[in-house]
Amino acid sequence: MDGEDTKMELMWKGGERRIPNNYAGYSALSNSCVAKRLDFVLPFVKRGQKILDLGCGVGWNTKFISLYCAKIYGLDINKEAIDYARKFNDAVNVEWIVNPMHGLSMFSDSSVDLIISIASIEHIDPDEMRKLIDEAYRILKPKTLMLGTSAPFGKKIILNATAWHKCELSFTAFREIVNKKFEVKELMNFDLDTPEVRKNIKEGYFVLQSRKEK
Repeated sequence: MDGEDTKMELMWKGGERRIPNNYAGYSALSNSCVAKRLDFVLPFVKRGQKILDLGCGVGWNTKFISLYCAKIYGLDINKEAIDYARKFNDAVNVEWIVNPMHGLSMFSDSSVDLIISIASIEHIDPDEMRKLIDEAYRILKPKTLMLGTSAPFGKKIILNATAWHKCELSFTAFREIVNKKFEVKELMNFDLDTPEVRKNIKEGYFVLQSRKEK
């Protein structure tokens, strides 16, 4: 199998939802890109938490994080991706949801301990991002966190940057969208250099703390 065939086998037909190949089932550690992203978020995961994984795709991240928390919800707009996730992960503390990231009405106020969004916010536009931030603020408990990775932050907003990226945000635009509801604790770009990807690939990383007091 040549490189292009391998690349296509790893791409979900609904967009940038990676699927496993060459073995039964899947593991978050089967792909070093996934593992490097998880390096950023796992230090915030605790045993007793109820966690929401936004834009979970076929559930690689969700599957791995479920080992370290009380409950995790994997949410994605693509039904085929969620069907695939259900097939390969039936852990009792995982619940799969088909829904847009900015529509979280199924969660009650202050019911979630942590929101994780790995390589997903670039798939929604600025208006949807504002709705997501409002909903994230509503469902998170006071002073808890929303964190994750994204397309790299730049000097300006890029709309429809790729076939699947609706919006790649600038540092300034990201801060403006989240500032009223969240305090920005960390915001940066990092090098996603792994044996599986070419060099000089960057991703964004953010940690937000809810301004909700009670």
